[in-house]
Amino acid sequence: MCRFRALSAAVIRYSMARTCALAVREKLSASYHVLYAPLVVKDEALAESLLQDPTIANTLTEASQVDLALMDWYA
Repeated sequence: MCRFRALSAAVIRYSMARTCALAVREKLSASYHVLYAPLVVKDEALAESLLQDPTIANTLTEASQVDLALMDWYA
C-alpha cells in the first residue's frame, strides 16, 4: 500500500489512517478532522496545556457533534 518503505512506522500509520478517513468521508459525503495530539499524556498539567491549544480545542468542540468517529492510535 505504501510506496515509501523508508518512512518511519508512525508516518506510514498516519498515511493509512488518513487514507481510511478519506474513503469513509467520500462514501458518506462527510467531512473529517484530524486531532494532532497524544491520546495519553504523563500528567494532568500537560493534558490541560494541550486542551488550551486552539487547534486541539476547536477539533474537540467539533468532535462533540459528530455522528461517527474513527480512532487510531499506536505506541
